[in-house]
Amino acid sequence: MKKILKTVILFFGFVVILLSCDKTVDEPLIEAYIPASLDLTAGSWKTYILTSPNEFTVPAPKSANSAEYQAEISALKTTMSGTTAENQKAIKY
Repeated sequence: MKKILKTVILFFGFVVILLSCDKTVDEPLIEAYIPASLDLTAGSWKTYILTSPNEFTVPAPKSANSAEYQAEISALKTTMSGTTAENQKAIKY
């Protein structure tokens, strides 16, 4: 009797484990971004190689409380508030 009970429990345990393994992945489908135009001469672009990091200087960022910085943030907020559905789709992609 114990052997039959063990076998039944093992069988049902195996069935439960087998049926609980759901292999589907629920991810949103994102459409590919299609560029407006292709640059057919891209293969002929010149490659630039820097020999040292001193060849190209990056200016220090503006202070976060400067008027110029605040104007950039304001312009960015204005631009972002006018995005279209197509723009949003491209951003999500």
